Amino acid sequence: MLAEILAKKGFIVTQFISNFEHRSKKFRALQYEVRQMSERYFVAIVPSSAYTDHISLQRIQYERRYAKNLLAAVEGSTRPDFIILAEPSLCYYGILLRPLLLNRESILVIDIIDIWPELFELALPRWSRKFAGLLLAPLFSWRKRLFRYPRAVVAVAKDYIQIAKRLTRNRSNVEFEVVYWAFDEKQSGNNVVLNESIKNLVDAKANNDVWIVYAGTLGENYDIPAIISAAAQFREKSNEKYNVKFIIAGDGPLNDLCSQSQSNTLHFLGRVAPNQLYQLYRHADIALSTYKGESTVAMPIKAFDYIEFGIPIVNSLGRDLGALIAENEIGVNYDPIRPQSLYEALESLIFDPDLRKKQSANSKKLSQGFRAEAQYDKFAALLSRLRK
Repeated sequence: MLAEILAKKGFIVTQFISNFEHRSKKFRALQYEVRQMSERYFVAIVPSSAYTDHISLQRIQYERRYAKNLLAAVEGSTRPDFIILAEPSLCYYGILLRPLLLNRESILVIDIIDIWPELFELALPRWSRKFAGLLLAPLFSWRKRLFRYPRAVVAVAKDYIQIAKRLTRNRSNVEFEVVYWAFDEKQSGNNVVLNESIKNLVDAKANNDVWIVYAGTLGENYDIPAIISAAAQFREKSNEKYNVKFIIAGDGPLNDLCSQSQSNTLHFLGRVAPNQLYQLYRHADIALSTYKGESTVAMPIKAFDYIEFGIPIVNSLGRDLGALIAENEIGVNYDPIRPQSLYEALESLIFDPDLRKKQSANSKKLSQGFRAEAQYDKFAALLSRLRK
């Protein structure tokens, strides 16, 4: 979406991505290739290696190989006016950043989409976390070194901007901007693709059905077991007035758990393309943002789809999304540390259709500010200021 908006504003954009797809853990291409998406927008697919665990030595090897191959691919090319670097990018400073970013010909803009090494702290055993500062010192040092160089920092959350400001506090010429992920109104409105499984569910939905939807990665950090447990609890609560059904759509390490847990209150769709999910969102009553208590996520991508379709959100996150839900009354926040809290939050919405209707209206009203153009115009404006 960012690339499309920048191209529309007159920039010529090349987006570099890996040939290994993070969510499916499959290769999207076998060698380097460039695909033209529009007159001013190109996607360069850079070969790298595979990994199975998100936090692993394989992942570091993958990052470093990607950096080496990217640098080889652009050797001899004209330096761009801007390099927008998606952060985290800790693992390839010496390989890529020094020769490519520090050429003094390009303006560096860092775009923070997640926070490492803070995320890595959660992978440590609890007893060792008090030593996290020491154990992860090289990673913190690499990130600090990187933030010596940007002329601007963009982030997908206010919390992340605060980290950037601390890292650049000795530099007075750095600009900051919060640009959320947003949603593409054109895609969700005009590009809905039929999914037969979802169509069958929609066709069979009764007036008393209450659909609770989770869409996204099925990984350890997303508290899928809590959803399955809640679905089992509501099995006894369904009645003639409220027939509760949990619908999970996604892909990841917990696929088998979801598949094995199917029941009359839980339906597992497996991996569903984004433009097929819109078909599901149009009929959802409640949406789930279930993350484990120590998650570093601030504004998950799924939240923007939920907001666009006016689906009340039951959410475990604090940071930006937690505040947004509380301040705008578009859902219910719960405490992921207390297992029963998810059930209670869902119960407060399932059996109160008036509250769901009110929160849905609030969400649709709020959604206008999260359209792709509303958010990414801010990014384009920032680049235009830096170019002057």
